[in-house]
Amino acid sequence: MTTLQRLLLLLPTLGLASLLGMGCPTVDDDDVVVDDDDDSSVDDDDSAGDDDDSAPMVLTVSGTVTAVDRDTGEVLTDEEFVARGNWMIVYLTDDPSDLSDPLDKFEFVTATGAWTSTLIGDGTDMYAVVVVDTHRNNIVEQHDLLREHGGNPRLLLDADLLDVDITVDLVPRGTGGGGCCDGPCTTISGQNVLLTGATGQIAVTAWAPDLAVGPHEASYESGPGAFDICIPDSRSYTSLIGIHDSDANGYFEPSDDLGEAQINPIALGIGDVIGAVIEIPSANPISLPSPPPYVVLQGDAVFPAYTTGTVLVFTQVDNTVYSLTSLPAPGAFTLRAPPNAQDLTVTAVLDENGDGVWDAITAPQGSTTVSTLTYDVQGLLINMEDPLDNSVSGVVGYAGLVSVGDTLQIALLGSVGGTAPLATLSISDPVFPQAYSVPDLLAGSYYVTAHLDIGTGGGPADPGEPLGVYGGSPPSPVVLSGGSHPTSVDFLLQ
Repeated sequence: MTTLQRLLLLLPTLGLASLLGMGCPTVDDDDVVVDDDDDSSVDDDDSAGDDDDSAPMVLTVSGTVTAVDRDTGEVLTDEEFVARGNWMIVYLTDDPSDLSDPLDKFEFVTATGAWTSTLIGDGTDMYAVVVVDTHRNNIVEQHDLLREHGGNPRLLLDADLLDVDITVDLVPRGTGGGGCCDGPCTTISGQNVLLTGATGQIAVTAWAPDLAVGPHEASYESGPGAFDICIPDSRSYTSLIGIHDSDANGYFEPSDDLGEAQINPIALGIGDVIGAVIEIPSANPISLPSPPPYVVLQGDAVFPAYTTGTVLVFTQVDNTVYSLTSLPAPGAFTLRAPPNAQDLTVTAVLDENGDGVWDAITAPQGSTTVSTLTYDVQGLLINMEDPLDNSVSGVVGYAGLVSVGDTLQIALLGSVGGTAPLATLSISDPVFPQAYSVPDLLAGSYYVTAHLDIGTGGGPADPGEPLGVYGGSPPSPVVLSGGSHPTSVDFLLQ
């Protein structure tokens, strides 16, 4: 199965159907013919007493999340998922780099799941992302895997979004998370204080002094009160952050209340530290690094021979497709892909007849590769080519007699002595020397053969029927690559 054929199977999962059918805003929303249409400076809907604008629509937004094996694309069992990812949370947000205030969220401990949300169609963009606890510490943090809906962002306006689906590609992983360190370490002990008076689990986490990297270690407490955590002396300094499971869902997230130790940063290796106090929530806002969102890729898909059809452009690594968009014609595109992706391929494929099905073999297509994806990328250029933009033509000679009803049968074979033609051409009542042309060929090597079918027998050459092959004995292959059109593939029938 080719990569494009795999993609065709993935299209429903990636949510292409709704991308092709997104709603458009109406021009005049007051629906009254006799009064003003909101363009009047006298009555422009700024008056509280006369407001023609209707309330924003309430939208249903739904989708699925599916965990698959990165190498095979096969859906994981629940047991395999837990071993690799522990759990996953789907976030609906207006900013995929900040998960502290999501529009909605859904937790899953199985390899597949469905979710439904109700959101306001206010004309803003929505991003659907999923975070998987691949670091296995019950904390949403920068070392975890983040995957996005393939059509991000989606516009919340006037149409329900019912297939905001996300695929998560996972590899086998070992265990990880907190626990006391090996080698020399410093134990820090103290008190967690919940200023809100609430109860519930608290994770005491150790980060780099500037909170830019981490958490390195974690200690989990059932509620406010005493804690202790040990941290390798090799880190020299650390800063402690307490995360309160504010929504009591069992996970520690950016949207939960945070507090920092009053003595941050803390020197390590000079003796154990006692009396540290972490007040939650902190008087000053704390921002911890979340799993990095996708980066943006922009460019142009170019196809000079374009006449009609739509263009699918998508990003992928090996068998995993990360995002896609549908263009009404070749032109500018914007896509997203995970940061640090290696050998990311951006591919454009043409659906010439607009039936929604792209032929993985014969459709005009092109691609470009980004070796290492670190930052946003602009200026990508995809030159699309027609894989059938190849042909073979020439002249077949024959010195014998030709009767009415005879047919010149030309066959292009993939190997010497092959019996399954890759392409054929029939010319009734040929006049020798007979010109021929076989169009719409894929790139490859062909052995061009012909025979004179006497009468109406058809099929392969019968004993005694004149036949010939280009190049004679041994035959010569005709090698075609993108845009090959050899015109002198001439030979004789004998």
